[in-house]
Amino acid sequence: MDVAIRYVVANAVKNLEDIGYNKNNAGSFKRIYTQLIGFCEKEGIEHYSIDVGEQFTEFYEGSEPPFSKAQLCVCRMAMKRLNCVFLEKEWVRDNGGRKPKPYENSCHNGIRDTYEKYLYSKGNEKKDIRIRIHAVSRFLKNIEDQGIIDFSVTSGENIYSAFVNLPGKTRFRTNIGHFLTYAYKRGLLKNDLYCYLPKMNRHKPIPSVYTSEEIAQIIESIDRRHPSGKRAYAIVIIGARLGLRASDIAGLTFDSLVESSGIIRLKAQQKTKNPLKLPLLPEVKDAITDYVKNARPASEDTHIFLNVVNANPITPANIGKIVELTIKSSGVDQKNRRTGSHVLRSSLASSLISEGIAYPVVQQVLGQQDIRSTKAYVKIDVEQLRTYAMDVPPATSYLKNMLEQGVHI
Repeated sequence: MDVAIRYVVANAVKNLEDIGYNKNNAGSFKRIYTQLIGFCEKEGIEHYSIDVGEQFTEFYEGSEPPFSKAQLCVCRMAMKRLNCVFLEKEWVRDNGGRKPKPYENSCHNGIRDTYEKYLYSKGNEKKDIRIRIHAVSRFLKNIEDQGIIDFSVTSGENIYSAFVNLPGKTRFRTNIGHFLTYAYKRGLLKNDLYCYLPKMNRHKPIPSVYTSEEIAQIIESIDRRHPSGKRAYAIVIIGARLGLRASDIAGLTFDSLVESSGIIRLKAQQKTKNPLKLPLLPEVKDAITDYVKNARPASEDTHIFLNVVNANPITPANIGKIVELTIKSSGVDQKNRRTGSHVLRSSLASSLISEGIAYPVVQQVLGQQDIRSTKAYVKIDVEQLRTYAMDVPPATSYLKNMLEQGVHI
């Protein structure tokens, strides 16, 4: 397959732009590709192939003075992505051969391993299980260090001591609490020690919210003359008008659109696994139709949103990056607010609540399980707060005397 080197490189760079790749990393890749072009011109190579890529990588790794390990890693990553574009294959991220961190060992390893098998049997994700087992391993090692060889005699005092001496206090109650409940129900503990777990109050950041006027400006700023603009417009409209999560936007298929009933139907949301039905608003329908007819790559894949270069289904990370770039280029003052796709969801929730829509209704629209999650989206401005302000009571007794005498406190 004779393909000009500059053509392959141009497609690879465009691929980085289409997926919203990190600017710093993209810049590093571009520098590698520039050196590749220079290498090929010097060697009289006109067409790219996997062998040419390997020759350049060997040349790069043998350069003097030698490059750092980080630079060599960037080169290998850049060439792997270039090869994927050349072969028209989907990019698959790997871990670079890095071995997973081993669990801490203790005399209670048998309990830990049985608990791990239990989590797998419950269908927990592998990453979540490893986080939990790492925490439990440290906990069991601490229990052993306290002189507890028979786990069944563990006491509330031992629990508190482990809490004080172990890292990860904000997640201690979650990770260790679940394990202690498991251990008690299976007779590994004589008493239910969950009540001895200290509770950490974690700071919950206020969701970033944009006003209706700002959302309108963001939408209007999108240039719909190009395929990427039509896709961005459809994605932003869905997020702003329906409040779908990035994972659910990425997972939309043509089967999700029930035009006869005028609804968008999700059989299972990616996060909650619960079904969701939302109205197929005319604005949303028109945006999707424009993208599908005039910008979507030709593909038999049933997902609505596809990558421009390889026509693979778009990912939630791509959705977030598209929204971020749209907001940053819209001219809206971000004021230290976030710019990911979730701000469309939080802005919609805030707008609905400010219009007097009841929490349960907003909860249903957003497809949330817990109404407390819905209430977290509330954004009340200063003027609204003033309507709830109470009059300051007059000073009395000792404070009154001090104020009358002009004493500073």
